[in-house]
Amino acid sequence: MKKILLIAIFLTTLFSISSQAAGNTSAQTHLATYAISMETARNFIMGNLNNLSLVYNTCKNFGVNNDMIAEIVQSDFPGLNATNVSSFFDSNGFSGSELGFDTLSPNTCENGFSVKNGICEKIEVTYVNSFEFIGNPFNSNYPNDTFARNVWDMQVYNNHLYFGIGNSANTGPSQNVGPVPLYQYNGTLFTNEYTVDEEEIDLFKVYNNTLYIPGLDATQSWDYGNVYTKVLDNNWRKDRTVPKALHIMDLVLYDNKIFAALGVELEDDKEIVSSENNALTWTQYSVAGSGRIYSFLPVENKLYAIKLMRDSSYDSIFEYSGNNKTFEAITINTLHLHLLLPYTTYSMSRYKIFRVTPYKEKTFYIGAAHYNDFDPLPVGLYEAHLNNQQLATNKITLPAQYTPRDMIIYDNILYLLASKQNQSNVTNYVLKANLLLSTLKFEEVLNFEYPIFSRSFELYNNDFYFGMGCDLNDVNNLDNPTNNNLPSQTGNILRIKAINK
Repeated sequence: MKKILLIAIFLTTLFSISSQAAGNTSAQTHLATYAISMETARNFIMGNLNNLSLVYNTCKNFGVNNDMIAEIVQSDFPGLNATNVSSFFDSNGFSGSELGFDTLSPNTCENGFSVKNGICEKIEVTYVNSFEFIGNPFNSNYPNDTFARNVWDMQVYNNHLYFGIGNSANTGPSQNVGPVPLYQYNGTLFTNEYTVDEEEIDLFKVYNNTLYIPGLDATQSWDYGNVYTKVLDNNWRKDRTVPKALHIMDLVLYDNKIFAALGVELEDDKEIVSSENNALTWTQYSVAGSGRIYSFLPVENKLYAIKLMRDSSYDSIFEYSGNNKTFEAITINTLHLHLLLPYTTYSMSRYKIFRVTPYKEKTFYIGAAHYNDFDPLPVGLYEAHLNNQQLATNKITLPAQYTPRDMIIYDNILYLLASKQNQSNVTNYVLKANLLLSTLKFEEVLNFEYPIFSRSFELYNNDFYFGMGCDLNDVNNLDNPTNNNLPSQTGNILRIKAINK
């Protein structure tokens, strides 16, 4: 009981005070600013070594760096230093360098990093100036369903690269394919590892060392939706437990729960559920109005649920209220569409956000027009933050005619995949921005020309991999016969190798 109380005191105090930079401050002095004793901090860390995610994220969010952690637990681990602490987090799947150090010396940073501008920065990696074709294993499953070979998402997990393909649309070409094969690549071979009872794999998520696939459109009845999970080398597990879920369009970890965003059949069915036991059972939440939830937007300590947005509706953004298990529409003096997608030309009727990527106090996302059931036509890159605990946003300026497609964050670097349509082909770009700097400034990492755009990408063993995609030729008339004549390169997996990795 005493241990639980100490943990509660520690967390409650930390989360009631804004984060501060640690600098060269001793652990005792730094903790004193939060009215936390060394003993309380020590008990919290030692009592949660079996929950490193909690320890790591708490220290990261509130400026307790590697030197301070070593100082706090010195009595338990005599001789422990900041480099040992950082290496310990690295070996358990966390980035120790992100916690920071009191004093940076050339030997302080972990392998692959060096001291630059007073911080640990990743050593510059350069890339060859050409791509190589790795393969298109999806051709064997969808030889005549070109659109279903779109690589909707890619995810590195447990030293493998996973690919999301398929098509759940009820209109246009390649309708309602499924069940869908789940392919992975180990650096040498593609393997059909599993089959999901869905029409499309649209999204991967990784939380607490678990790989998740939300069931976008089950090939079974509408009584329940599916969530698929894999833990390291264990077999895939399918939980057909999500009540009334025709579609599960997003998952997010918040408040130690997995929240699921749903599309449901009836107006009285609940569009949001959460699970505290990894998808075995679910709690339902009330959301004002009707309509599917297409994505979650976690921003600092708040969670928002986002419906489709129109240029005529206010009720698209809903804020989670943990006390009464509801999501309430936020109240602002503008359309919700204009808040989430500011300074944007709205040429279609419905919009959504996707590729939601949180980083510290900011959350990045791509805005898109919505067509063909779930497919996105990107219109811009955006950033959300809190201003006096109210949701605020910015549009991020990209070079002219660049279309954002995907983004990933590794080692405090935001990598953005973008494309630019030329007269006869597409130039695909990877841009990067250092998130430790005060101003977000993109610079080009690489580019390559190809007949079609890359829809998704990943950084795997320091090499960039690209999943090639296509849109329909006529997005306003899905039954147009030209939509059946799509580029054969759809689904190709390309690689651009690092030179000095």
